[in-house]
Amino acid sequence: MAAALVIGGLVAGALFYFHYVPGLLRGAGAMAAAPDLFPGRTVFIFHNESKESVRLWAGHFGILLAAGLLSAPIAVWRARAEARPILAAWLAAWALVMLLKEPFLFPKMLRWAKEDQFVSPLLCLFVAAAVAALPRRWLRWTAAALVVAVAAVLQGRDFLLQANSLLM
Repeated sequence: MAAALVIGGLVAGALFYFHYVPGLLRGAGAMAAAPDLFPGRTVFIFHNESKESVRLWAGHFGILLAAGLLSAPIAVWRARAEARPILAAWLAAWALVMLLKEPFLFPKMLRWAKEDQFVSPLLCLFVAAAVAALPRRWLRWTAAALVVAVAAVLQGRDFLLQANSLLM
């Protein structure tokens, strides 16, 4: 799996991304010198969160993150062998974005990276796989109903929070 990540990263970099590196490094200095209109905030262990990300955290994105990460071992264990590297690479890419946006690396450039939109589908897959792994049908239905109910409450809360942008 490590070899697949390294080789895949090198191929993707050579085909698509490495030509951005010189501009990224040159531009990072210019961006770092510009005034910071919104200093990044810290949420839990994550530093340099944008204003929009702080709002998502306030809307309980942490619940989805915790549920997904706790479900990840079950999901990866139950996944088809050829899907496991994809799931691991997806999660590793999110972790890399979170690391690269830290204040000591590319804080201004990656503060609005939309990492929550990148990782949310994966977290939902993890939770769904964990629910599907439950041994009894009634237990799966109950857990699925509970997950959907919690998601509906969080969505409603997020709607109320986002409907009036003056709340935060």
